[in-house]
Amino acid sequence: MTVWSKVQDAGEKAARDAEALREAVFEDGVVPEGGKEVRELSIEADGVVIPLQRSPKAFGEIKLFIGYEGREQKTRKLVNRYTVATARGSRVAWEDTGAAFGHKWDLSRVERIRIGGDGAEWIKQGLEMFPGATYHLDPFHLRRRLTEALSYSSNVYETVTEGLAELNQDAVVSALDQAIRVNRGARRNGIMRLKEYLLANWQGIAALPEGDRLGAIEGQVRHTIARRTKRIGARWSPAGAERMGRLLAVRANDELDRYVVHSEPRFDLLKKAVGAEAIQLPKRFGKDPEAWLQANVPALEGPHAGKHWVKHIVREISSPRWSTV
Repeated sequence: MTVWSKVQDAGEKAARDAEALREAVFEDGVVPEGGKEVRELSIEADGVVIPLQRSPKAFGEIKLFIGYEGREQKTRKLVNRYTVATARGSRVAWEDTGAAFGHKWDLSRVERIRIGGDGAEWIKQGLEMFPGATYHLDPFHLRRRLTEALSYSSNVYETVTEGLAELNQDAVVSALDQAIRVNRGARRNGIMRLKEYLLANWQGIAALPEGDRLGAIEGQVRHTIARRTKRIGARWSPAGAERMGRLLAVRANDELDRYVVHSEPRFDLLKKAVGAEAIQLPKRFGKDPEAWLQANVPALEGPHAGKHWVKHIVREISSPRWSTV
């Protein structure tokens, strides 16, 4: 319960700081000072659905946002990544992100902003937050949708993916319409949903060349949020989900020390309580008790030195002939 209480306190503080920053920018009109100047900025977003308790809703969502400057060529590691996580509504979530990124980077100097997501409408709202930004469909979610709907036929799958690679919308629609006509039931419904999904996100598919597409958010969601919040049997209150999301983002940003108070080592607390002079050590310890303890076995000289377990066991295993063991 002590750990739970500390986590709640730290998460609440992180949430208050984020809200204060958002209010300063979007309600008080304070212009973020801005930090690093970059030419391009990539932003990706996704959500983690979690079961709720003490709420009229059965499920909620923690939204995760990441901003980064690109990828390292060899390792593909995200460069200067910054994370925001919240369980609040999409508009407020994007305002949180805009305020945080506005302090991380000088957005007035960014020439190109790319926003990536899985096609959810709340992610596309980021285009309103960052005027001039372009939206791009996450290739991970695109591949998953294609596999779910078309895995029954390699021919249809190949035809549709070839059309996507060539950005030939007519070819894609024609192949899907043909598949819809010859299938029935759940399979037919799945193909119809895929068609709607592709048409709704066509601009996001066509926005970037293949080698430059986004796609980091799925791994970030898994490592940053899902591992902690999707444990079997876990249910979250709305407030608890918000606090945990904020705290996990803080940890991802290596800023946990701002919200977690580290206690002093117990030996230091003991010295403060009784005073260093109150601890009297035998003279045989010398000036360096630690060095003496490392070179001696206190039990051989203590009040139990004459007991059977000391004479025949401890003394035996501490003899020089065992020193190489």
